[in-house]
Amino acid sequence: MRNISLVMLCTAVINVVACSGGVEPSEDEIKQAMLSQLKSQLEKSSGVFKEGDVKVRYIKKIGCNKVEEQGGYQCDVDIDVDLKLPFVGVQNQKGVQSFRFVKTEEGWNVVQ
Repeated sequence: MRNISLVMLCTAVINVVACSGGVEPSEDEIKQAMLSQLKSQLEKSSGVFKEGDVKVRYIKKIGCNKVEEQGGYQCDVDIDVDLKLPFVGVQNQKGVQSFRFVKTEEGWNVVQ
């Protein structure tokens, strides 16, 4: 009986942590969210996205802090990315920048 109670308690704790969004995004989740955001922005600006439009040298998570009032996490990310923009050419985004990430049913998203 005691083992069943312990299992139920552990399950409840895991569910609370997982459902409350208590876990900040991993480096891979940050990369995925940022690439998705970049592709979406390029599609909006040019109407078309081609694989060669984004060249990622690196996207590295430095650290995150939970944002209580707005939700999600504010993360510092070190990036080095080339974006091929219509009528402008290649623009390099490099250095440490801060982004807010919010988890949805589809995964982590970058929000402005």
